[in-house]
Amino acid sequence: MKKTFKSLIFSFLLIAVAAISLSCGNNDNIVDELVEEGNFKTLVQSLQATGLDQTLRDDGPFTVFAPTDSAFQALGQETLNELINDTAKLSEVLKLHVVSGEFSSDELIDIAQTDGFLISLEGSQLNLSYDGTNLYVNSVQIIDDINADNGIIHIVNKVIN
Repeated sequence: MKKTFKSLIFSFLLIAVAAISLSCGNNDNIVDELVEEGNFKTLVQSLQATGLDQTLRDDGPFTVFAPTDSAFQALGQETLNELINDTAKLSEVLKLHVVSGEFSSDELIDIAQTDGFLISLEGSQLNLSYDGTNLYVNSVQIIDDINADNGIIHIVNKVIN
């Protein structure tokens, strides 16, 4: 009886630890991560306006070069309004920021030092460079990373063109 009770307690503890591990794990897709972060309101609204938010909720994997709100603001209000009013153009700009496949910063550095480029969902070549300290995509600096269940987000300080 004591042995069965101990086995039962041990099983319960294992289940509890597994549940806690799952609840603490990263279970968010790229769009959820962008929303949670809070510094990507313009990007999220743009993704929603074009329907690309649904793509970035899919399994992926994707690599997203995500401009912050301040990066979008640097475009100027007139340019932002033009993009928001032309969802086809907005979609092209957003697809320029997404690559199929998951590429960590280390992998991007390796690519920068060999092939030097990736192809965006928009179909354009994204040139990667690394100066020994900073990593760039089309001369736009990657400043941080966020991992998601379906890929990785590289935060960039400007909108890629």
